[in-house]
Amino acid sequence: MSATPEAAHQEVKDNAPADNGELQSTDSEVLPRLETTLDRTIANYQAAIAEREANYGPFDQELSEMSYGLGNTLFLSLRFPEAMMAYQRAMHLDRVNQGVYSLGQEPMLRGIIATQQAMGEPDATSETYLQLLWLYSKAYGDTDPRMIPILDEASRWHMQAYSASGMRDDVFHLHMARGFSTHAINIATEHFGESDLRLVGLLQNTALANYYLEQHQKSYPGVAGWEDTEAMFDRLPNIEWIPQELYWRRNFSREGRKACKKMISILENNSAASPQDKARGYVANGDMLLLLNKPKSAIKSYQRAQLLLEQEAQDKPMIEELFGAPKMLPQPRSAPIPSVPENISQPVDDDTKLSFADFVGESVDPLPLPTPKEYVMVAVDVSEKGTPDNINIVSIHADETEGMEKRARRAITGSRFRPRFENGSPVTTQALPVKVLMN
Repeated sequence: MSATPEAAHQEVKDNAPADNGELQSTDSEVLPRLETTLDRTIANYQAAIAEREANYGPFDQELSEMSYGLGNTLFLSLRFPEAMMAYQRAMHLDRVNQGVYSLGQEPMLRGIIATQQAMGEPDATSETYLQLLWLYSKAYGDTDPRMIPILDEASRWHMQAYSASGMRDDVFHLHMARGFSTHAINIATEHFGESDLRLVGLLQNTALANYYLEQHQKSYPGVAGWEDTEAMFDRLPNIEWIPQELYWRRNFSREGRKACKKMISILENNSAASPQDKARGYVANGDMLLLLNKPKSAIKSYQRAQLLLEQEAQDKPMIEELFGAPKMLPQPRSAPIPSVPENISQPVDDDTKLSFADFVGESVDPLPLPTPKEYVMVAVDVSEKGTPDNINIVSIHADETEGMEKRARRAITGSRFRPRFENGSPVTTQALPVKVLMN
């Protein structure tokens, strides 16, 4: 369950599911037309693949590229099991032709990750991320700087997976998130130094992982130990570059504050850091301080960010973005989702020769993951210290409404918000619309 503040009611209205749970559209012709186009594209892909296989055999390299394109189109059609099979076949053919360690498998693995997320399979997604990390490590080596982006991405994904559930055994995701970001920090420090800007986002993720771990420990205490569950330990992979003792470090609050302090130090002492970089760093620091129930220190950090931005006349939109409306915390850095080439939904003629070049371009859009169909709209007052009050249920959008109101209230009550600012000072916001998503 997660909650998302809405800046305007119109956005909620435009994207809200209809009574039957399907997304509404302002143009009734859009969905039928899209469905017809995608169905025709799928049929033409399948025919072209069959012809190619008949002419060149079942292991032709071109079949890998064509199967990948078919998988993307099936994904857009929400035919996820079929998309999974297409991606898996494309990857198998690439391995046969290019070798087990070929990075040509990456697009297929990313398609599989997107499909697993769409199907609500976090355990399978975790395994696929490990496979992608293994592929990178075989191609570049465990300590190569080119490992940093994929480690950061995997860490952010695990953070999002935890925030979506947060059950006892989901502490596994927090250990993985912290382990991946820690390894990425070590690589970046070794190759670029202790003051490199690449460290900022990694430190932010580490701080948030430690915050989640501290909260998890409070939520699941016990005589046998807060995470002493066989299921959790069974899920932890034996990765040599994640020290096993990292799983047992318990000074989460201290480690989180230490990461934030390091982040601010880098931003203040690196001449390459722009005012915008510094401002976002101070905002992230303020968010963490607010989560740690230190509102006075948090407000000072937010005001430091505003002061930096006010010195740049063109940064008024950024001030509005960061402080124009309350923001629910925590806000993990979003993990990117796989991209689909812009021409992938176009029809493929029967006589069109398909190649990998048809699916690669400079402009790409992310594969659209399905929006949760069940949610509760609430209105909540947010104080100048970021605490919620006066929670009112506006509407419930779910097949089974029993217990939804209680869950939504609990989600909001346990949250903190970055407050809205006016003239450099935090102010109370009344009746903030918030969409509480239900898994």
